[in-house]
Amino acid sequence: MSVDAQISALIAFCEANGYTPYKIYNDAGISARKSYKKRPALLEMIRDCSEKKLDIVLFTRLDRFFRSVPDYYACINQMAGVPWRAISEDYETTTPDGVFKVNIMLSVAQSEADKTSARLKDAFAYKRARGDYLGKPPTGYIRKNGQLVKDPATSKAVSVMFDTYLHTFSPMAAINAAADHGLRLERAHFIKMITSKAYCGEAAGGHPCEPYITPEQWEKAQEVKRSRRTTLKYGKRVYLFSGIAVCGYCGRRMVAKSQVSHHIDGTTVIHKRYVCDSYLGKGRTCPHLMITENKLEDYLLTHVDKLLQDIRINDHFSVAGYKSRVNNKNRLKAKLERLKEVYIDGDMDREEYRTKKREIESELDAIVIPSDRPPQLPDGWKEVYDQLTAENKQAFWKSAIKSIIVTNETKDHPEVIFAHRIL
Repeated sequence: MSVDAQISALIAFCEANGYTPYKIYNDAGISARKSYKKRPALLEMIRDCSEKKLDIVLFTRLDRFFRSVPDYYACINQMAGVPWRAISEDYETTTPDGVFKVNIMLSVAQSEADKTSARLKDAFAYKRARGDYLGKPPTGYIRKNGQLVKDPATSKAVSVMFDTYLHTFSPMAAINAAADHGLRLERAHFIKMITSKAYCGEAAGGHPCEPYITPEQWEKAQEVKRSRRTTLKYGKRVYLFSGIAVCGYCGRRMVAKSQVSHHIDGTTVIHKRYVCDSYLGKGRTCPHLMITENKLEDYLLTHVDKLLQDIRINDHFSVAGYKSRVNNKNRLKAKLERLKEVYIDGDMDREEYRTKKREIESELDAIVIPSDRPPQLPDGWKEVYDQLTAENKQAFWKSAIKSIIVTNETKDHPEVIFAHRIL
């Protein structure tokens, strides 16, 4: 019986027998085989029983109520003596024979559920062994003969979405590009897509599929996401260093602001700057730090080649340093997996798990693994830079630089931390 059919039958039974329904407890979509602790409507019913709000509990069939003998008795003991009745079956628990019959039927229901579960597991195991992809295909894919292949209806939109994001690092620009090709995405769905390895050829469970992007491009997208280097716009103004200009006193990202000057000749000039406004807070942890966008851009254009040269000759790129960073990163990833297992086993509550997970992820983000070759920019890059739009200049700096640390003493020579993996 469907849920609606069960509800209709119960309401008809109440009308025929003079009962007044107090509440409908509906755990639609949750199997009666599940632990009663994972059935919110059932738990609500138990609370109402313990508070004596009900005279009797009605359901259609016993296997709609429970399919587990231990769970049945655990709940009955909490129902404060409120009786129950299956309107489509003949059960009673006032005699030993009645109790025995209930136990037999619960055991049968539990056995059937176990057998069904085992059959499903065997079928899935067979399909996995055969190399079939299980589960819902990611957006942009369809299942064909058990394999993931690109969906002709959405492949163009997904390709354009990734191409736009990798050139601008703007979620909204990528979402709008997909919408222009008929694929509408919520921001959360978009974030899920750019973090899924399916799109670089490795679907869930290591299942191979036709990629939309290369593994290097996928890594690039993750680096951008982890660093929170979003393409920020305030109205129609684009700020080249939003999200990467950092206060050297308190460590916070500086806020992008602008001031408009109207000249006598009718021209308008927009003065963009980056300000740390934490001095306004309670702690007043740093002075009123401010630096203009023009000053930052001029400094980088003049010094970025020299800064990269210093990095190339530094032992930061030594073999030992590289191996050490890789080993530390792998150790923290393994630690994260062990933490997840402890949480799943129930040996740690959710809040503690989240706190420790954040700590480990912060340590992971702090480890910068240099590329196999030292970072460098191509010859003549400044001439190309001059031809870029503001949006593309912003994307260029955010893909090359992790942060620019500024203090009042270092305004003329701020500390530049490069995103080695992206360069």
